[in-house]
Amino acid sequence: MSELNPIHGGKKSRVLEEKRRREELEKNRRRQEERERKRRKRKKQQAILASIFALFIIVGTVLIVITVKDMMKSLKTQEKDKNPNQEEETTIPDVISDTMDLSDIAIDESMYIYQNDEEMIQKLKDRIYSTENGDEKLEFIVAHQAAYPPEMIEFLVKYEEVVDFVLKYPVEINEKHSSVVDISGDYTKGAIPTFIQWDDRWGYIKYGDNVIGDSGCGPTCLAMAIVAITGRAQYTPITVCKFAQDNGYYVDGVGTAWDLMLGGVKKLGLNSEQISVTEESIRLALREDKLVILSMGPGIFTYSGHFILIYKYEDGKFFVKDPNSRIRTDTGFTYEQIKDQIKGGWAIYGERKK
Repeated sequence: MSELNPIHGGKKSRVLEEKRRREELEKNRRRQEERERKRRKRKKQQAILASIFALFIIVGTVLIVITVKDMMKSLKTQEKDKNPNQEEETTIPDVISDTMDLSDIAIDESMYIYQNDEEMIQKLKDRIYSTENGDEKLEFIVAHQAAYPPEMIEFLVKYEEVVDFVLKYPVEINEKHSSVVDISGDYTKGAIPTFIQWDDRWGYIKYGDNVIGDSGCGPTCLAMAIVAITGRAQYTPITVCKFAQDNGYYVDGVGTAWDLMLGGVKKLGLNSEQISVTEESIRLALREDKLVILSMGPGIFTYSGHFILIYKYEDGKFFVKDPNSRIRTDTGFTYEQIKDQIKGGWAIYGERKK
């Protein structure tokens, strides 16, 4: 028998050893990939289970709130039946009424003609969840969202005060609203009346391609100024909106043109002048018994564009009539608070000041 060549034998051993090492590395790599795949699968399953659990919690909470409210309503009804002569408890209404009976809002599937943005609807849902006892009005609107045009949903997302106005929109928009409104009860001689653009008496009336409630801030400010200066109660937001629309002061998709506060005011028999929007210019106009209408950009009063009426300067603050807010109306703001938001200003007055 011939002897093995040690050199050749050594090479073969090294080749085999290298092959076994590579196979072992490959096996380890595959085992590691399999462990990673299982880990990712478990993590995904855990995330799904957590989402399902959170959903159950939310749904359960909403159901509990609804059940409790129904029980309370039932108990009140039973108590009233037991004591038919008991006077109903009266409360002073808040800025936003909570006493509206939702059963009076007659919405049916024939009104489901709108497709709303999911992000806007989610913002309303978030507002519901952030309220301790939920919000029946918002829940109603979300449940019947297809009956509400996108501009109304966006209006509500931006301004919480308009919830009642938006809630009734699908019903009220199809009603015939009188163009003649008695505002004598809103006006005291020598005072500045407060007109809110989304007042039920005129908010649902068309103004250009929208309604007064959403886009009638400019004419509503001007109506307050006209009534304050002249005492003529026929100049309601309806009257001034119709005047603006008929005379080309409304721009579709934009809103009220600035020239309503100049050319439009003069056509209505008053005087107007564009003023510098410095603090001193506004204060000077007020000292001369003029009223000041300001066009505002995004900030305290609006997310886009808006008109407000300034009627007084006191204790370092300008006092405002905001046609889109009962809360901000008759509130004072320093010039520093609003100066960066002012885009234009006009002084409105009756007989020309000398």
